[in-house]
Amino acid sequence: MKFLIFFSIILVTKILPLLSNDIILVKDSNKVDQVNEKFEINDEEFIPTNEWQIVKPGQVIPKGLHVRLNIQTGEREAKLLEPEPPKNPTISKEFEESLKKINNEQLVPEKTAEEITHEEQVRKKFRSYDELKQELNQMDLNVQTDFEIIKSLIEKYAKSDRDDKITILKDLEFYVHQFDNGLLLCDLGGFDTILKELNQTLLNDDSELGQNLLLVLGSALQSNPKVKIFAIKTNLLQVLLNRLSNQVLNDEIYSKLIFTLSGLLRNFPYSQSKFVKLGGVDVLSNLIRKLDSIKLKTKIITLTDDMLREKSNMEIYENDLKTLEQYKNMNLRDELIEKNWCDHFGELLLNSQDHDSREKILDSMITLVKECKVKFYVLESLLNNMLNEYEILAKNQDDQDDDYFSRFTKNLGVILNEINLTNSRQDL
Repeated sequence: MKFLIFFSIILVTKILPLLSNDIILVKDSNKVDQVNEKFEINDEEFIPTNEWQIVKPGQVIPKGLHVRLNIQTGEREAKLLEPEPPKNPTISKEFEESLKKINNEQLVPEKTAEEITHEEQVRKKFRSYDELKQELNQMDLNVQTDFEIIKSLIEKYAKSDRDDKITILKDLEFYVHQFDNGLLLCDLGGFDTILKELNQTLLNDDSELGQNLLLVLGSALQSNPKVKIFAIKTNLLQVLLNRLSNQVLNDEIYSKLIFTLSGLLRNFPYSQSKFVKLGGVDVLSNLIRKLDSIKLKTKIITLTDDMLREKSNMEIYENDLKTLEQYKNMNLRDELIEKNWCDHFGELLLNSQDHDSREKILDSMITLVKECKVKFYVLESLLNNMLNEYEILAKNQDDQDDDYFSRFTKNLGVILNEINLTNSRQDL
């Protein structure tokens, strides 16, 4: 018996320290209060913190706290729950597989009606990237650099039938507008190939092919001096003048020939000098007489006027002595007067009905008014009638017209003043 008592004392002594302050999660503090046989009410509010606090007898504590019974003191203590550290979520293989099946379209926010409408409009106007890529793949092409594309198009051209050639020419026209691509067309042999095809094509028999050939050449020439030099060396100027003078063609072909000739001549005095020496003024003068289209005739008049104005403004090349010298040696004005260029303006002015054509014709007349004033004298009545017409239009024009019709009255006044001044001197 004594042994059992002694053993019990030893057991309690050893175990008691091990019975540390175990934590009890209490859902209802009222149940804990029931442990205290001497139950008493304590209205003091228990405010929990992250530190252990003594819960007074009868004091009500909120739910969801950490609660422990301090065995050493016999008092209850409570504090806020500590947040559990986040656990690494375990993703099932099924969920991973389902994620792989989600495409990008499912992640894009739902489009508004306005966005959908805009996309439909763009889709109608332009071919999609996939369509373009498919078309290029059908031609054994890939989406590549401009160099590679132009090279491939030129190589394909030689092996293609007539319809495919037209398609290739349209693609080339798009690319050669860029300065470097125009040079590539020359370096890769495309310019020579197209010029040779132009020489071999009966333009009346195949107007569509001829127009596309000329469009590529003309587009490559636009504002590209290096391509112009290459074109002069390949005798493009002679080819164009020959076609303009020796064949009766439709207006579409004539328009493209003039477009290509303009690209070769504008802002390039070297080709302008060659144009004069090769009888280009005679060719254009005869063409004006042959054509019925006022629009085409006006294009020709405008081309020569642009070249005359370039020479008048040649001082802008004061730092480019070579170009300046070329302009000085270009005698286009004398050639125009010698070939009776002044005779064309009366018929043009009489038959022109739209303001745009009239404006260009009057601009050209002002450029040559001193040389052509005697020929213009017979147009005095027509010019006065036109002046009255545009004075009325100028009075009635809106501010938004930016004095458009007033410019007509000014130009007509300049021409009439020069004519009248000449007549006055002759009377004296």
